[in-house]
Amino acid sequence: MELLTVNVYNTEVEAQIFKLFLEENGIEAFLFNSNSVAMYPIFNSSIGGFKLQVEREDFLRAKFLSDQFYTRDSEEKMG
Repeated sequence: MELLTVNVYNTEVEAQIFKLFLEENGIEAFLFNSNSVAMYPIFNSSIGGFKLQVEREDFLRAKFLSDQFYTRDSEEKMG
């Protein structure tokens, strides 16, 4: 299994919300660095934040869903 990073987040809450969205759309997602960043938040930027990853075959669909999810979110905030 080869995993690719879809998005990197500053907070675990943000990562978990999008992870749930992917899983609701049939894509299994994995969250990495959650223990390291939670235990040592001062190292968040050096560790690289909370990495949300999916299997290679789901990557393009996950990126498409990410674009839709965040475009919709920003449109709702604007109007």
